Amino acid sequence: MFQELLNNIANSSVEEENVSAAVWFLLLRAADKFCREKGRYPGTNGVPCTIDSLDLKQRVVSIISSSHVDNPEAVMARVPPSAIAEICRYGAGELHVVASLIGGIVAQEVIKLATNQYVPLDNTFIYDGHTQQSSVFRM
Repeated sequence: MFQELLNNIANSSVEEENVSAAVWFLLLRAADKFCREKGRYPGTNGVPCTIDSLDLKQRVVSIISSSHVDNPEAVMARVPPSAIAEICRYGAGELHVVASLIGGIVAQEVIKLATNQYVPLDNTFIYDGHTQQSSVFRM
């Protein structure tokens, strides 16, 4: 489940250029927690991104520690500060190109469900627009 995902992050290699989809998923969960607690997404309302980055990092640490993962320090070491800053920089915005791509993927999944011919995606789908890679995580 989610603990397995965090353990996979801890066991992954450290590459600053390519952030894994699992790390993006963790950061999106932290951004949702940020929104629930503060009533806004990080990087919005004119608050400097540096302040929101620190708040978001605290929420990442909180999520990792509450999941009772084997090695929380290793997981946190695989979450680059640049990825945290990027979540704050984009401010919950949606690019129309990425939104249309995701809409096409959703339409394809609806067709799979309606026709019962192919196996649909199972659970959580993450698309990284920077690297044009997608991942599916079963929680």
